[in-house]
Amino acid sequence: MKVKTEIAAFTIYANRSLIEIIVNNLFSNAIRHNYDGGSIQISLFEDSLIFSNTSTQTGLHPVKIFERFYKDNTSDGTGLGLAILKQVCLRQHYQLSYHYEQKQHQFKIIFNSQENSI
Repeated sequence: MKVKTEIAAFTIYANRSLIEIIVNNLFSNAIRHNYDGGSIQISLFEDSLIFSNTSTQTGLHPVKIFERFYKDNTSDGTGLGLAILKQVCLRQHYQLSYHYEQKQHQFKIIFNSQENSI
């Protein structure tokens, strides 16, 4: 599996544990739902975090995937990871979205810069 990163240098003011939950969840999903020889792209900018990955699955329902226990037939997860991710983003006032294009699943979190700066 190929992992490519694009990471900007900046400071974000947030709860460390919640940021760890976000990154761990997105990274583990990108690995779990990928395939041998696939790829993961991680981009971190001052205003957003984007995880993109290849997968054998086609596009998922952009709203239902964030519901508790929702998962497709090929998933061996619990169906809780993305629901937890959604709740963390809501708590932090981040915007979470999912998009599927050109055989890439993309999860994007937009940080609310006014709430995260001092």
